[in-house]
Amino acid sequence: MNLVRITTRIYPDLGGPANHAYHLSKFSANSSLCIIAISCLPQSMKKKIKEQNIDENFKIIYLPFNAPKLNANFVQYLIFFLKFFTYGLFTLIRIHKKEKIDLVHVHTPAPSGYIAFIFKLFFKVPYIYTIHGMDYNFPFLFSAEIKIVAQYAKNIIIISRKIRKILLKTFKIEKRIHWIPNGVNPNSYYHATSKQQRVGIIRHLTLRDKIDQDDFIIIYIGYMIFEQKDRGMIDFMKAFKNFFDQIKGLEDERWVFYVGMMRTGNKLKYHLVLN
Repeated sequence: MNLVRITTRIYPDLGGPANHAYHLSKFSANSSLCIIAISCLPQSMKKKIKEQNIDENFKIIYLPFNAPKLNANFVQYLIFFLKFFTYGLFTLIRIHKKEKIDLVHVHTPAPSGYIAFIFKLFFKVPYIYTIHGMDYNFPFLFSAEIKIVAQYAKNIIIISRKIRKILLKTFKIEKRIHWIPNGVNPNSYYHATSKQQRVGIIRHLTLRDKIDQDDFIIIYIGYMIFEQKDRGMIDFMKAFKNFFDQIKGLEDERWVFYVGMMRTGNKLKYHLVLN
């Protein structure tokens, strides 16, 4: 079976869709499932290459340009839309002529979904549509994409139940909607399992005057690209406040909430596990 995955960005570019498309492809590629990803050339790749074989059954075909930056204006997005749509569609057709495509998987943001929609009209190949969020710089683009791409998708994968409500208001497609929330693999972070390790990490983070080794600590882990993901942190803080408002007997407890944001490209190194 041949599956083509289309996404505007792919790892090592930053962002949830970029990482999701790459790691899902690498995980699912096997002897019975061959995956070809179509994406823009990552910003970190100085040398322009046409394609890259990740392993025997997973290949990435790079389009000869980069995705726009998060602060790009509407004209820049429009130019990118037209370029990605044209290059992406012709690349998809070229792959299909060479080796028959059985399924297409597209990720938001646009124009990946429009490519799959047009491709289905001409070649009758079904597509799966993953909606990673509603944080579009230009909201009307999200509404237009939902009305066209979601309606004809074989299955729709969402990471937010709020998106489900929006889809059900527009279409009666409940059976085709699958909620799979984004997760974090805790094994990729450093776990402190002893007080000695906790003390060392607290000292390294220069929080000795704010956090004690015996405190109960909850950490929010996520890619904090300010222009794109600040709403997620705000939602988390609101949920945290609602959680405490509903629990009685905490009047004498000391609870401190710290928010730490890192520059794009840095990684969270520590994950404190305090019982």
